[in-house]
Amino acid sequence: MNIHFSWGTGLLIFIILFITAVIGFFVFSSYQEFILVEEDYYEKEIGFQQQIDKMNRTRLLAERIIIDQEGRFLTVNVPLTFLQDSVKGTLHFYRPSDARLDEFIPLLPDSSGVQQVDLENFKPGKYILKMNWEMNSLSYYQEQTVIIK
Repeated sequence: MNIHFSWGTGLLIFIILFITAVIGFFVFSSYQEFILVEEDYYEKEIGFQQQIDKMNRTRLLAERIIIDQEGRFLTVNVPLTFLQDSVKGTLHFYRPSDARLDEFIPLLPDSSGVQQVDLENFKPGKYILKMNWEMNSLSYYQEQTVIIK
């Protein structure tokens, strides 16, 4: 019961295994889900200089928006001097691991400059709070990492 393979049989077996592996890899990769960080990343890259300008303007401000997190609530404290200039903007809770979990909330502080955000409906994990606001017809940008447990 001694089986001998010739070099041609070995080559045929190798080619069949190689083709099977390539087809298996193709099938496996076609079922993978690719989630881009940003759908329109090219357009956002072109406008990045505007983002840098917003960040530089924010750095020059005497006061800043302060973010406080206690339990399942996030408190946004807008300086009272900002309220005199009718601040309007958005709070973008950016989830780096899954863009489908991103949340957009309008920046609407009360008369004392405080806005409470209920984090109950957010999935636990790391978010980057990207705050865009406008004041005196100038745009500003600030971001901060928020961990929701």
